[in-house]
Amino acid sequence: MSRSASKGAAGPDDRDPLEVTVDPPGHRFRSIRLAVIATLCALVPLVLLAVLTTDRAVDVVEDEVSARLQLTTELSSELLAGRLGAIIALVEASAARPGLVDAVAGGDPARFDDAEIQEELATLASANAGMAGSGLLDLDGVLRGTPTAPELIGDSFANRDYYVGLVSAGETYASEAFQSAQSGNPFVLTIATYVRGEAGSGSDGPARAILIAGVYLDYVQTLVDEVAAVQGVRLWVADQHGTVLATPSGRPPDLVAIQDLSIGSTMLSPRGDPGEIDLDGTAMMVVAHEVETLGWTVVAAIPVAQAQAGADSIRDAVGAVGIPLFLVVAVGIALLVRSQRLQWRAEAAAQAARDAAREASQMKTEFLSRMSHELRTPLNSILGFAQLLEMGDRTATERDSVGHILKAGRHLLDLINEVLDISRIESGTIALSMEPVLMAEIVAETLDIVRPTADQRSVVIENRVDLASHDYALADRQRLKQILLNLLSNAIKYNRPGGRVTVACERSEPGLMRLGVTDTGPGLDEALLGKLFTPFERLGAEQTEVEGTGIGLALSRRLAEALGGELGVESTVGVGSTFWVELPVVEGPVERHERLNDHVGPTSAGPEAPGEHKVLYIEDNLANLDLVERIIAHRESLTVIPCMQGSLAVELAAEHQPALVLLDLHLADMSGEEVLRRLRENEATASIPVVVVSADATSGQVRKLIEAGADAYIAKPIIVVELLRTIDSLIT
Repeated sequence: MSRSASKGAAGPDDRDPLEVTVDPPGHRFRSIRLAVIATLCALVPLVLLAVLTTDRAVDVVEDEVSARLQLTTELSSELLAGRLGAIIALVEASAARPGLVDAVAGGDPARFDDAEIQEELATLASANAGMAGSGLLDLDGVLRGTPTAPELIGDSFANRDYYVGLVSAGETYASEAFQSAQSGNPFVLTIATYVRGEAGSGSDGPARAILIAGVYLDYVQTLVDEVAAVQGVRLWVADQHGTVLATPSGRPPDLVAIQDLSIGSTMLSPRGDPGEIDLDGTAMMVVAHEVETLGWTVVAAIPVAQAQAGADSIRDAVGAVGIPLFLVVAVGIALLVRSQRLQWRAEAAAQAARDAAREASQMKTEFLSRMSHELRTPLNSILGFAQLLEMGDRTATERDSVGHILKAGRHLLDLINEVLDISRIESGTIALSMEPVLMAEIVAETLDIVRPTADQRSVVIENRVDLASHDYALADRQRLKQILLNLLSNAIKYNRPGGRVTVACERSEPGLMRLGVTDTGPGLDEALLGKLFTPFERLGAEQTEVEGTGIGLALSRRLAEALGGELGVESTVGVGSTFWVELPVVEGPVERHERLNDHVGPTSAGPEAPGEHKVLYIEDNLANLDLVERIIAHRESLTVIPCMQGSLAVELAAEHQPALVLLDLHLADMSGEEVLRRLRENEATASIPVVVVSADATSGQVRKLIEAGADAYIAKPIIVVELLRTIDSLIT
């Protein structure tokens, strides 16, 4: 039979098993149902995951925005209170000025020195651009003096809020906003404080008069605009009675209550709780916060759309990811869950790492503090009794043993101090007093310290720094001296016998000064240079008789960086090494004085007191001493007594009884605060006026020193006219 015949004769049961057949209608329906069920089963978890993830992210964003707005409102309130607090501090300081205290003559208006009062009030009125004026009331509220509205002298202001508020509170009071009776009728608020006691009696003496100072509301608006610009929010400010002081669109032309504005509904909400309002058709998120020191209310607002921009971005991102995931449901869900879990794990791990790092840093700080105490206590006994043993009659062997004890004890003490310094730098708690430092002077002082050691080792020191140069670097004097002392000590210790150490100073780049220490030691190869600044790494020197802790260079580099500079090294094997520290260049104080104050003459700041007066200036910086001596030279009746050590200040003051003491806060042997305390506790010096002269002029520091007994505070860089005016006012 032929092939074709065989094929054609095939029966229905002989079909090709690979042939495609059509499923019955019932099977097709079941397949569709199964596909739908499977798709729904896979899609529902995906949708739920997307919804839950989006909601969670939106909640986090909204919570973060609310927290940030609350924090921003609190910071804005603190900034505003700080700005106005500076004016309040100025008014309080003016009320304590001896000239004004003497002028009120025990509180009897009939004995007031009107001319002196007017002069003091004029000084206060011109002290700040925001001042609308100043005045002096007697205790009955009658105006006794004002340079800005003399026509009002004799009028009673006992019904004014600032008078009522001061009498009620018994302390400095900032009034509600009102329209002043002075010329032009400006809108102002007034700061009122008592003029207390006789001169030198302190802040707790009896009230003699009331000093008032008006502040323009336009100035408050300016402060609010500055704070709002910094914080990136819209700010409204109302006084303690609800009168609007400032708004984002500027101060209203009249005095209006904040309840009359759209934002006024916020005043009904609890302070600090975020809310939402409709402001001129724009949904806003708002928070109200009370300025406790003033009684004011600050309202901060940002558009809800801006606050929720992050949430909208998250929604869009989830939607964009959801469309392709719909096409690969099963795989997409698995990847999304896994990715999300990995992300959460990563965030948790990162947070745990940050917490562990903070905890480790805190534990290290506590450990070092405890170890410092625990090591110093027995070390004090070891060194103390070893020194007593050294003072007695001992055999040569005993003296040698005692010498080893003292040497090892001092080595351990140096190590403790250096480790603590590094710890303070790492934790950001090291205190620095940045000022212009004369390089030639600091080099000469440090060389005087190390020269005996160099002579013992037959090392020649060559100073190539011109002693007549006036190159200044911006640094902390004591810390820069510590760095240079370490570099010079190393250059001497690791030098060859009969070697040479050279110190040079030059301008390395525009605005930078490089101080270099070059030795003729063995030098270092590249491999050793990489380990040079590693703490406790002595590069094999521990096997020699050369003393050291291996931490000095690491500490010096970190000190240099803390000063805003850099410390580096260049070395050649067999030739020697050059260690250098690079710092910013600044203008010297004397040069700055001569450039800015050539106009100051002998009669430029008030009359000179008759006779000879002494001014004791406590300052450890020679350049600053020279500057103040040149300034005071404009007063022929004054003689400057310099004192570079705080420990000698009280003794010199008691011996010479100066008319005035000028005091720097950052001294080499003790703090200026301690010197002030000793001056005030000593009966012989307690009444001598003290003027603090310091670069640390924060409002908190000024207030702290004034409360501690300082009569005035002059900020560096010194304004010559201000210093002379202060001296003239305190020396009678």
